[in-house]
Amino acid sequence: IDSLLFLARAESPGPHLTRERVEVAKELATIRDYYEAVAAEAGVTLSVATADEIPADLDRVLLRRAVGNLIENAVAHTPSGGSVTMTARTEDGLVYIDVADTGSGISPEHLPHVFDRFYRADSARFSHGRNMGLGLAIVQAIVGLHGGRVNASSEIGRGAQITLAFPTTNHHEPEGVVRADAVPKMTET
Repeated sequence: IDSLLFLARAESPGPHLTRERVEVAKELATIRDYYEAVAAEAGVTLSVATADEIPADLDRVLLRRAVGNLIENAVAHTPSGGSVTMTARTEDGLVYIDVADTGSGISPEHLPHVFDRFYRADSARFSHGRNMGLGLAIVQAIVGLHGGRVNASSEIGRGAQITLAFPTTNHHEPEGVVRADAVPKMTET
């Protein structure tokens, strides 16, 4: 229900983002630390292969939710002994975040639909009744709210890679978007 409500709010006029300057590599490390126990329990190595500081104006909570959804999917579909790697880079005013796994992969005929609501590619790509087919739709909505785009690529038996592309800055804030650094600080009197 929460996922459906989130998607409905993301489509309504004037979605609210709280943009702030974040260091993407540090955020990925924080996400890795959060999901490390889940990955270890599944026998999957979770790593960040980004050393550079990559500043971007993003909603920190939504960034963590989007990448967290990708990590949950990747760990669920990667066999023990496999790996999930997060990387980030900048190019042409965009920050690219890749989440790549060495899991089962996604068939080419399913790739165009993986971001559709309620879409589940096949029994090898869903987790025992918990998956409602909304995780990647939420990822796409979050990236869209930031004015970015998302792409999936895969090779059966070799894994999948999801790439998020966010603008590093947003000089033209849509209506309803609040920058965290633009909110006046409360001062004591």
